[in-house]
Amino acid sequence: MSKPQDQPRFNSLRLDKTKVWAEEVVRRAEQIFGLYVFDQNRRVHCCEFTPSYECFFVGSAIGNTDLDETDAERLDAEIREGDLGTEPIRYFHCHEIDALHKIGDHDLKGPKNNNRYTLVVLWLIE
Repeated sequence: MSKPQDQPRFNSLRLDKTKVWAEEVVRRAEQIFGLYVFDQNRRVHCCEFTPSYECFFVGSAIGNTDLDETDAERLDAEIREGDLGTEPIRYFHCHEIDALHKIGDHDLKGPKNNNRYTLVVLWLIE
């Protein structure tokens, strides 16, 4: 008899990546975050006993919302170009991610989420 598969439990992870960007870009963006998605029910082993989450890069987001439309578009284009050099997958030990503060549906305002999957934001400072 085979064991039933766990349903995916997708989560998002936001990493502060400000330190790895050029000073000129950071000056305008203020902060730059790498956004990742992972399945919390899927653990992988990267040549070690400690399990890791396989985190898929979605894109980058900036912290500065005070830019005018033209500057925001220019900065967005530069960041998208920089994102092309980002590894598409990163691995983080499960215990490091599991220890982070989680924000769930109960923390969000608005209509109740009736979706099958809940997207949870986790914070990791590098």
